[in-house]
Amino acid sequence: MRSIISLARLVSVVGVLLLVMSFLIPTHGEISGFVLPDTYEASCFFVTDDMNLWLESGDNVSFFSFYIVNSTDLNQILETGILEGIEPIFILENVTEYQGVVHFPHPGIYGGVLSHPYNQPRIIRGGLSARPRMSFIYIGLILVSPMAIIFIYQLFKKNGSILDRLLDR
Repeated sequence: MRSIISLARLVSVVGVLLLVMSFLIPTHGEISGFVLPDTYEASCFFVTDDMNLWLESGDNVSFFSFYIVNSTDLNQILETGILEGIEPIFILENVTEYQGVVHFPHPGIYGGVLSHPYNQPRIIRGGLSARPRMSFIYIGLILVSPMAIIFIYQLFKKNGSILDRLLDR
């Protein structure tokens, strides 16, 4: 029985580490820029999973467009300054703000490209933040469960019924 408890403790420690990692691994990035007329403001970021995205125009009334592209398309945009011929994985056009989740096809390097239709510069603010890794959370909870069950079992075995203790006062 002692070796089972030791194994359960070890497995629980791994489970707790996975739970902590699920919240520590997420990355955060800023996608903000002072976008000049007839230009694009580009940001590059590394993605491991789906991300939360928020964007807003500096004055909350100016429209802007935002595209997320893979690294190959980002290089093409930076070299040519043209958005034609690319295949964005995420598109927002003519919006003043956005808040939601972006689903990425696979981990890798991606780029965010901001533009606007005005003849004057505009400030656009935003950011990306990774969501907690749900797979780590599920596995962590499963690995912590045996120790929790053993703890509850020992609590009842050692102290008798908790209900009896509460009623004795």
